[in-house]
Order: sequence, then structure tokens, then C-alpha cells
Amino acid sequence: FKPQWNARRGAQELYQAYQTVGLTLEEFEGPRYQRIAHIKQL
Repeated sequence: FKPQWNARRGAQELYQAYQTVGLTLEEFEGPRYQRIAHIKQL
């Protein structure tokens, strides 16, 4: 088995995907993507 990605390449791919869909840091750190924050908001 030889992986095609490393941590840097994976992080770059995620960053590009987040930019493509317009995901902001505030949204990413908010209750939608943080389970505990979501539970507290219920």
C-alpha cells in the first residue's frame, strides 16, 4: 500500500473545497460543525 496523499496535500484539498463552497471560519467553528456546540444550542 502506498498512499497518494500526505497531511499537507490533504489539508490543501480540504482548504480548497471549503473555499469553493464559501465556508467561513465562523461557520466551521459554529454549532453546525461542532457537535457539543450544537447540543448546547438545542
